[in-house]
Amino acid sequence: MGVGTGTGVMKKVARGAAIGVLVVAMGACGSSSKGSSGPATISSALALYYAGETSKATTQFRDIVKADPTNKFGWYNLGVIAQYAGNSNEASSDYLKVLALDPKFEGALYNYGLLRFQANKADDAIKYLRRAIAVTATDANAHWNLGLAMASVAHNKAENAAATVELNKALKINPGLLKGVAKPQVPSGGTSTTVAGGSPTTAGGAAPTTTVAGP
Repeated sequence: MGVGTGTGVMKKVARGAAIGVLVVAMGACGSSSKGSSGPATISSALALYYAGETSKATTQFRDIVKADPTNKFGWYNLGVIAQYAGNSNEASSDYLKVLALDPKFEGALYNYGLLRFQANKADDAIKYLRRAIAVTATDANAHWNLGLAMASVAHNKAENAAATVELNKALKINPGLLKGVAKPQVPSGGTSTTVAGGSPTTAGGAAPTTTVAGP
């Protein structure tokens, strides 16, 4: 089912806030920071997160990036946790750190674009969502949110039609998008995984976009 060039559908459908999932780096055992109960790794922090120990998981991720500020997976997972918790500024800061290390990290591009859209910064959102799509062209959520962002700043029929093209691309990739949450692809340190969410996309699992990837 396609979306027409009118704005009616967009008013009825909320912004697709699918956040990415928490991710495990390939060979994550090498990304560690010693703590009182042994070395903290991306894997151990994710285990805590999924056991409902979000505070402890956050502490471990922070220990990891403190020991190794170049650990993009640690920063990304902190961003996802912060985004799910509604801490947009903190999440944005974490995602920008990821993108400084890896400009093509799709989960960070998508989630940061989503945050900019939610902050009513549609032009920024468009830029980052397009970059996410350049990495993974089959990300239905990215196309959908790009279409919504474009429509929100459309000034004429042609611009609204361009927004509709993105919405229809999203529906072509995921025909069930209007019935539920889209399941985009999220980077996971070397593999791709499916994300399921209703907010940002994490590498480990929270409300942003998605599913966890293992080493």
